[in-house]
Amino acid sequence: MAEKGIESLHGEGNTVIVADEKFIFVGTMNPGGDYGKKELSPALRNRFTEVWCEGCMVRSDLRDIIIHNLCIDLQTREFIANAILKFTEWLQTTEVGKKFTVSIRDVLTWVNFINVSTDGTLLSKLTIGEAYYHGACLTYIDSLGSSSTGSER
Repeated sequence: MAEKGIESLHGEGNTVIVADEKFIFVGTMNPGGDYGKKELSPALRNRFTEVWCEGCMVRSDLRDIIIHNLCIDLQTREFIANAILKFTEWLQTTEVGKKFTVSIRDVLTWVNFINVSTDGTLLSKLTIGEAYYHGACLTYIDSLGSSSTGSER
């Protein structure tokens, strides 16, 4: 709603709108440091109560999320989930990887690529191994040179 309010049906000026006493407004936002996002202005930010939620970092939870979202047979899902987690853990030990923030969003992007590229609806279907490899490239290698890895060559 515009800050000016709305015109009344009875031709009056601005009409006051009163929220129901059970009305609650909840706003969510990813951190401003996320790629392409800015922090909220202080004028808007002070109108909210901020609650910081850490990303999911428990390995067993990440594994369960990956397994749940992969659309392949269960045995292969478990193998791929462990392989994805081993790769992300290794990546964070490298000099370049220390500059990455490995998020659940990145992992789910990789999982989605595997699902889409192995489901057979594309002109050229990839094997699970090819989809795993190219998904890692898509998610991590292609982001080199942006954000905090901007100085990497």
